[in-house]
Amino acid sequence: PNLQTRMIRFPQLAGPEKIQTMKEVFQLEVASFHTRAPELVLDDNATRETFFEFDPSHPSPGRVILNPKKLFADTNPYAALLFLIHETRHSYQFQIAFTASRFSKAYALGFSAQKQIFDQGLPASFCDFLTLNQEYEAFLYGNFVMQRLTGGTVDTTDMGTWVSTYVFNKG
Repeated sequence: PNLQTRMIRFPQLAGPEKIQTMKEVFQLEVASFHTRAPELVLDDNATRETFFEFDPSHPSPGRVILNPKKLFADTNPYAALLFLIHETRHSYQFQIAFTASRFSKAYALGFSAQKQIFDQGLPASFCDFLTLNQEYEAFLYGNFVMQRLTGGTVDTTDMGTWVSTYVFNKG
């Protein structure tokens, strides 16, 4: 209940409290997946706001890299939590991409396509990128988790596409 309250009040928390809340959310999320924990890197000097670092040729839990300074300044006051949940979900997806799960091939192909797009500078629209299996599902998952844990008080409409938006039914 204390963590849930801090998640709801996240915009009003001081920086150190936000970081602590993020770390606790990360630990619970990883525990719920029953997979190995990725490395969590919270770095105010990271070049991008958020990303999941992975290498399909060397499957591992990967690295979740977030720039808290940039995320705390985002127009969505919950961006840091939303992207933490989203990027951590990628670690789960990446780990099961190399198993015999029913989603493994879809995730493996998606991560391979993502690697090609970025490594080779292939043209892709942002919307095309968001339709990769792992991106669509990570946005849907993150939006669902935030909506459920906060009773629908967090606006997630800017996370992903309209298709990956989750609307909490308050009725």
